[in-house]
Amino acid sequence: MRRVLPILSFVLALAVPWRPAGASSAVRLTFEQIVAGSDRVVVAELMSLSSEWGPDHKRIFTTFHFAVTEDLTGRGGERITIVQPGGTVGRWTQRVHGYPTFRMAEPVLLFLRKQPVGYRVVGLCQGAFAFHRDGQRMLLVQRLEGLHFPGDHGRPILLEQQQAFERIRTIFGSRKAP
Repeated sequence: MRRVLPILSFVLALAVPWRPAGASSAVRLTFEQIVAGSDRVVVAELMSLSSEWGPDHKRIFTTFHFAVTEDLTGRGGERITIVQPGGTVGRWTQRVHGYPTFRMAEPVLLFLRKQPVGYRVVGLCQGAFAFHRDGQRMLLVQRLEGLHFPGDHGRPILLEQQQAFERIRTIFGSRKAP
């Protein structure tokens, strides 16, 4: 009986379908915290992307190239680059939960923090908002992909576009010039 129990436990463990975790835990940011943590806020559309191995050949990074259609902060050029972990190179795919995903030519509102090379999205995917038309109103919907907030239901921030843009400009307008 002593031998049967460990073997039975092992067999039962193998019988349970295994799935990798599908979310990263993060601290929930308010809209004001997202804006305050940004160096630049833009409406942009993905033009191209490429993935490659990092220098240690252990991690894959994807570089996204965006065309800026509107710069709410007025602090940069017409193109931006975002580099984030994860992607596909050949037959190898690495997925890092919590980072935003993007679709070609889909407008997205991005809250960005300057990095040595390009930008990163503030608060993982918390700083990426999709546009959604609801009748006559244009809404901004936070894209919470693969994030879990302990003690929070994980509902996305939903804002009317014009009011959100005014709040962003007000916050950036109150900052002292660098």
